[in-house]
Amino acid sequence: MAHSAVEGIQADVAVGVFLVLSAIAIMVIGDRTYALACFGVGLLFLARALTRAWFYDS
Repeated sequence: MAHSAVEGIQADVAVGVFLVLSAIAIMVIGDRTYALACFGVGLLFLARALTRAWFYDS
């Protein structure tokens, strides 16, 4: 079970980083609404990964 928890944290980080980088690319194109939405969801995934890692330790 511990192995799948680590994989879940890695998946959350990967999705979060992808969404944040996608938001930067969308911002360059010029659509701020979608970029902010993508950036916000990416930050939520990164926060989820951080909290999973925090509680995985204990």
